[in-house]
Amino acid sequence: MLRAEARQRLEIQRQQSQFLRNEVNNNREIEAHISIITRSSIRMRDDYNKLLKTVDELTSEVSKLLYKNKFHAEVCHEITVFLNVTQCNLGNGYQHYLGGSSPLCL
Repeated sequence: MLRAEARQRLEIQRQQSQFLRNEVNNNREIEAHISIITRSSIRMRDDYNKLLKTVDELTSEVSKLLYKNKFHAEVCHEITVFLNVTQCNLGNGYQHYLGGSSPLCL
């Protein structure tokens, strides 16, 4: 009878040890996955911040170009009204042909 109880206790202890080993291994796997996900999220956040910076720079550049083109169109209109000539050919955005012959660069 004592041997049967001892065997039963040993079996329970073996099962508990096996359960503990399995849990430790599962925790290691989970920690490895968490580490991979953390590194990936850091990389994604860095990429996202770079993209935001690029978008901000491009937005600023577009704003400058829009302002420049608006200013260009206003100056062009003022020149044509003042000189009473046909409107300039925008071409490259800088050269104005007044009266069709002599270029005026702003």
